[in-house]
Amino acid sequence: MAKAYEALRATLPATSRKRTELQTRALLADIRRHRKSAQATMQRQRFETIWDALSDTPAESASMAMRSELLIAIEQRVRGWKVTQAEAARRLGITQPRLNDLLRGKIANFSLDSLINLASRAGLKVTLAVKPDIHRAA
Repeated sequence: MAKAYEALRATLPATSRKRTELQTRALLADIRRHRKSAQATMQRQRFETIWDALSDTPAESASMAMRSELLIAIEQRVRGWKVTQAEAARRLGITQPRLNDLLRGKIANFSLDSLINLASRAGLKVTLAVKPDIHRAA
């Protein structure tokens, strides 16, 4: 950062250097203060899954977990076919761009229903296990 500052300083006229130097010092002081306050207020949190960390609600987390599991299974099945994307898309009854989204893991583009349908077309059997959540009070 010091080299970049010196390079910038050398290109400015003498009158601008003083003003720029003061502005830079003030900005750096603000950054340091912000870092200290952010470090003081940040708390470490623990989550059971990555989806719990990324989701706002337990329901959304469960949906994301199921969708990701389905998406991965379908993607592995399709890659195992060793066919072109056009042929794989035809087998699944979707467009090639949609298949490309699936293969790239764009989970936000797929609902749970659509992934269940795609899994079925890919020759996968989807089952659902419902269990009580021991971490939540009834």
